[in-house]
Amino acid sequence: MKKVTNFTVIIVILSTVVIIGLLFVGCKQDMPATTTAATTAAVSTSAITSATTATETTAEETETTVKDAASDQIKVTKPTPNQVIQSPLAVEGEARGTWYFEASFPVKLLDANGNVIAASPAQAQSDWMTDNFVPFKVQIEFKKPATSTGVLVLEKDNPSGLPKNAAKIEIPIRFE
Repeated sequence: MKKVTNFTVIIVILSTVVIIGLLFVGCKQDMPATTTAATTAAVSTSAITSATTATETTAEETETTVKDAASDQIKVTKPTPNQVIQSPLAVEGEARGTWYFEASFPVKLLDANGNVIAASPAQAQSDWMTDNFVPFKVQIEFKKPATSTGVLVLEKDNPSGLPKNAAKIEIPIRFE
């Protein structure tokens, strides 16, 4: 008797989901486009399959994807780019609910050399279990670094650790 591994079971389940999704989508060809659980599962499975069979990408391509992905996901109102800041730094804006995990996401303040000066999670100010924009706030206390400039980095919380789920936005800042 053949030994069945977890990997084999996962492949069989994913294949089944793809087939069911394709059949379901094929039956709905003449209907208006709608998002359903089956089509979402088919798209997600296709993305997983594509990700595992895709060729390597360059760092430049990944950086472009990250910036493009973040542009419609998060809006920062405080601080503005190249703003002169001091401690404590108030960071405010809004991010889509998918940017959060458990109502927060990481925020880091870096000096011009890339050293982390401070880090703190931004907190959702309302229900984050949505695809809509949700306001956030965080106050970051830090000691003035030796460099006169730095970067504020707001990262999409990515508990999976998968690069395809990673996104961030970087805001250049100046220290007082």
